[in-house]
Amino acid sequence: LPDAIATYGKALYLADPKTLRQAARSAGEGRGVVMVVAHNPGLQDLTVELMRLAKAAPDDLTRAQRLFPPSTAAVFAFEAPGQPVFEHLLLPERAG
Repeated sequence: LPDAIATYGKALYLADPKTLRQAARSAGEGRGVVMVVAHNPGLQDLTVELMRLAKAAPDDLTRAQRLFPPSTAAVFAFEAPGQPVFEHLLLPERAG
């Protein structure tokens, strides 16, 4: 990610979903893509919350609720005004 701008915040360590979502929203102002790297349970809880809002398929939602090991990535797009669209849940090969 050669053009990425990295910012670090201690507030993301063991943060709750609300804090993580606000951090992503703030970081994304004026940018096209934001990646949040954080810890569980907050990141998993945020993923499940966004998947519910996006009306993700039940199988995908169950997978995210039960299996969210380190290096899992959840990919969302956001429509105006902030409505999530679930795209992918990427699990490490060993977890699949």
